[in-house]
Amino acid sequence: MVCRAAILPAAWEDLKRIEDICSVQYGAAAALRAVDRILGALERLCLSCDAVSLTPDEWLNRQGYRMAVCGGYIAICRDAGGTRYVYHIADGKKEYPKLFS
Repeated sequence: MVCRAAILPAAWEDLKRIEDICSVQYGAAAALRAVDRILGALERLCLSCDAVSLTPDEWLNRQGYRMAVCGGYIAICRDAGGTRYVYHIADGKKEYPKLFS
């Protein structure tokens, strides 16, 4: 069982970009709520192996990458040494198809 989640620098950059976009569109308070929801969902990733599923990309699946739904966002992650590493976070409506093209 995975014991902790680690958000890698690229995923932190994704999260910052999401916060910036939400802030412009909906205001600072809404942006903070969105980021808090995503971080809460990422924390829950370490509680269950069932929290992740296969990606639509066979190559990524063979490399051990999985995806998790965090509200309206998709997190790409991989388990190693008891840690679930989060590589990227993308908007599930807008950027999700680009991740696997």
